[in-house]
Amino acid sequence: MTAPVGDTLSDSAQRKRALRLSLLRRRAAIVPARRAAAARRAAAALLRSRELRRARRIAVYLAQGAELDPAPLLRTLRRRGKRLYLPVVVDARRMIFVRIGAGFRSARCRLGFRQPLKRRPRARPRGLHLLLLPLVGFAADGTRLGRGGGYYDRALAGTGRRPLRIGYAYACQRVASLPRECWDRPLHAVATERGLLRIRRPPATGGGT
Repeated sequence: MTAPVGDTLSDSAQRKRALRLSLLRRRAAIVPARRAAAARRAAAALLRSRELRRARRIAVYLAQGAELDPAPLLRTLRRRGKRLYLPVVVDARRMIFVRIGAGFRSARCRLGFRQPLKRRPRARPRGLHLLLLPLVGFAADGTRLGRGGGYYDRALAGTGRRPLRIGYAYACQRVASLPRECWDRPLHAVATERGLLRIRRPPATGGGT
């Protein structure tokens, strides 16, 4: 007998919640010295990739807590003359991408993470060449588990395969499988301290925040 849709969604939500808590604890247990070393190695791996060399307009993020920090990557991208953008949450459902320059100012938003104070100039998600996404967990099929807010998925709705979506995470955040919903957006690749994992033919939907 087929389970009701409501029960299925409830099971999926419960599994995501349990995985999220477990993976957040796993990530928090990484000592600062290992975090810093992983950030340098992940940046080096991504900087060697053809995907990054070809991209001109790139959105990154500012690390929160124990997230893999893209700061080493950001410094090199700026030296290479890339156009850099950061996400800005403007209300309960909407995220925009704002171009930043050297010495930009940031502040903590109501959700607790840092974002640039200015709101312009902006880039549409489809106008970005590459988007670096923070995550809580990921699977080899491109499914991403985020914090559960859905901001990235909503911002990327209807963009097709653009921009190139690359997750940024510690290798220990990889899991065998993750629940996937119809609105989720998949990753094209994941950069970790062990290298760049390219996803073969990612599906039209994937998992994330």
